[in-house]
Amino acid sequence: MSNGVVLKDAVRIVRAELAVANDAIGAFPMHGTSEDRARWQTKRREVMTALEHRLADQVLARINQQWSGSRVRIAGISASSTSGFSGALTNWLRAAEKRVA
Repeated sequence: MSNGVVLKDAVRIVRAELAVANDAIGAFPMHGTSEDRARWQTKRREVMTALEHRLADQVLARINQQWSGSRVRIAGISASSTSGFSGALTNWLRAAEKRVA
């Protein structure tokens, strides 16, 4: 299997998994109560942790999350974001899609 095929598969998997995670999390309750916002934060943390484990299993993602941001390495491509894991995955997708094109 060529690296291009592996990368295309990784892009497909990451894109699909991130979309499922974002749908599960839903929109931030801007006009909700503090309890609504706390529940949303808890759900987001749980969903993103599960996503981290799935991507580590499915595409051998290496993920490093620190207070200053997140770094992701999948299929030889690294990306980071100070906005967190979701941002790092979005940046990884952009970089991987450029490489595949």
